[in-house]
Amino acid sequence: MNLLNLKRMNQNMDFIQELNDSNICNDFDLLISTRDNDIKYKRKKNSINKSLKNSLSWIEFLNPESKKKAIFDTGCNALNNITRGFPRGMITDLYGASATGKSQLIFQTALNAAEQNFNVLIIDAAGNFRPERILQICKARSFNHERVFKNIFVLNSNSLNYQLDSVDNILNFINKRNVELVLIDDLTANFTDQISFSIKELRLSLLEHIQRLTDLAWNYKLSIVVTNTVRADLNNLVEVEKETHYNLVNRMIHLRIYLQRINNLWVATNNYGEYANFKIDETGIKEV
Repeated sequence: MNLLNLKRMNQNMDFIQELNDSNICNDFDLLISTRDNDIKYKRKKNSINKSLKNSLSWIEFLNPESKKKAIFDTGCNALNNITRGFPRGMITDLYGASATGKSQLIFQTALNAAEQNFNVLIIDAAGNFRPERILQICKARSFNHERVFKNIFVLNSNSLNYQLDSVDNILNFINKRNVELVLIDDLTANFTDQISFSIKELRLSLLEHIQRLTDLAWNYKLSIVVTNTVRADLNNLVEVEKETHYNLVNRMIHLRIYLQRINNLWVATNNYGEYANFKIDETGIKEV
């Protein structure tokens, strides 16, 4: 998407605001809204069945037993419970301050999936991709590093223009290869502190970007994992830091995991109140 298109987005403001006022931010919200409406008025019986059939990944996610079935392994069973194994058909958000393990989780999930012969696509928007780190973990765990690197593909997206184009690039890529896991590091970097555009324009473009990612995950049954940073919240004495673009991300992404580091211990807490402790060393992520 060209930057000039940001100006044209203002034409959609009323429609987007109407959806937001109805708490409809993505396909999942629309599905639940439609399903509730159909049940209430006993209409569109076929539509209900079709919607439920298409929402199997969400039904599986909402099932407590899904915690025990990691789809994509982090290398730590306790973390797999928190992440639900990064379910297909949705976005999972990993957020926290620097050095809390966000990129490490991206690396290790990617190499574990690649080791199992999944094709993995990494969108590097922050310049954090380190192939030497993946190689180090592979050697420490006796993985076949040639197979791992053969199955990992990286697209650089270090500008707002590139990030806006990334959904189309992902779509073009998955049409050529059977990709089931997409990792984006990080989600909001290119939508923050841009001099050329107003905060309103950047927020609107980020809103559309997340909506397109949500549609992509849903329609292609992809697991999309994103990272995000935090900002100091000087007005909140209880929560001293808040996720970047919290008001947008909190409403649009249904599985969010807050990462913290306390001395030599890392803590992951999801938005359902579940948490896990883990460690990181030269061999990667480890159980405590």
